[in-house]
Amino acid sequence: MLAILTIVAADISMSIDNIIAIAAASHGNLLLLALGLALSIPLVIGGAYTITKIVERFPVITWAGAALLGWIAGETIIADPAIASHLPSFEWPQVYGAAGAITVLVAGTIWRQLSASRAITQLGASS
Repeated sequence: MLAILTIVAADISMSIDNIIAIAAASHGNLLLLALGLALSIPLVIGGAYTITKIVERFPVITWAGAALLGWIAGETIIADPAIASHLPSFEWPQVYGAAGAITVLVAGTIWRQLSASRAITQLGASS
């Protein structure tokens, strides 16, 4: 149920973002605004539903997506001049991308284990 609520909240926020983008792209043309909204909102909701079903069937996609975000974060950190000047320089800058991906995966694993142990503790306390 929590996953469904999360998806609904994401759909609403993406839809608001789409409305703003479509309003800007329509340049005040109400026909373009109406057509854009009529097309984009069902696409966002349908796309989110499809992705949810794929992730439910193949949960490893969640971990792959998390690793990708960690990789991008690592590369973004090293590209920031204010931060990069304080970090050692490697021959392969991908080291920071890999470090970001590993950090996210380790943090996710720890979070998952803590959540599971907390749930077990709560079940024991309620019995």
